[in-house]
Amino acid sequence: MDELLEMADLRDRRKELTKICLVPGVSVSLLSAPSFTARKCFFWMKLLLGVDPLARRSFWDLIYRLAGQGISVLATTHYMDEADYCNIIAMMYQGEIVALAGPDEIKDQLPGVLVQIDVDQPVEAQEFLSKGNNILHSSLQGGVQLHVTVPDENEIPALQSRLDQAGFSVHSLEIIQPSLEDAFTAMVNEERKERL
Repeated sequence: MDELLEMADLRDRRKELTKICLVPGVSVSLLSAPSFTARKCFFWMKLLLGVDPLARRSFWDLIYRLAGQGISVLATTHYMDEADYCNIIAMMYQGEIVALAGPDEIKDQLPGVLVQIDVDQPVEAQEFLSKGNNILHSSLQGGVQLHVTVPDENEIPALQSRLDQAGFSVHSLEIIQPSLEDAFTAMVNEERKERL
């Protein structure tokens, strides 16, 4: 137990009630870890919910150290950027696994070319583009960046032209590498289409 407290930088919080520990998952996990060093697998539920960025980085360092000692860590998260740190990801949608692979493999499965568009009125621009041809998928990232997947690079000039002709002010349009969030939203959209 001392080793885990030291690794998690929680030694001086040893006597605090677990319900006020920094991370909900840590309080539960610490209570169930009396012989932690002998374990081969460690479960962390909702690992970094509500944790500040510095503590978040420390916990990922801890997870990597545990993995380096041959301990498997199963972590649950709803943050796609956290999932990107994992070796293997099981993405779930409505209680079913829709992807099981490494982060790069999942991103590589996204068909077409992903274009990020910085445009005035991104919600309206997404609605407008979704009614056209040759759009494989579209989503809003952070509510401000429009991500559009087209079959290939040859479609990009037509995309720009359609937005211009409809009166949208496009500030930038560039090809980007997909994130896990892009891949997940594309998979979910495909699942929804198949269920219709």
